[in-house]
Amino acid sequence: LICREASMSPMRRMVDGLSPSEVVQLRNEGKLLPGELPVEMADFEAALNSRQPSVSSSDTRRYLEWEREFGSK
Repeated sequence: LICREASMSPMRRMVDGLSPSEVVQLRNEGKLLPGELPVEMADFEAALNSRQPSVSSSDTRRYLEWEREFGSK
């Protein structure tokens, strides 16, 4: 989820405030191609700050307890 969110950030910046026809024009000009919109570290940091954890803290605690009891060392 983090990588997907971060990879969409450059696209969102590029089309922010544009009308649908302006977005189509950018696409037709080849300005929305993969590789044309580089993902930056700030995009990953923003994604980390905006997404909720996919595992609850209670599940994490249960896993750590299980690992302490049964995990390999």
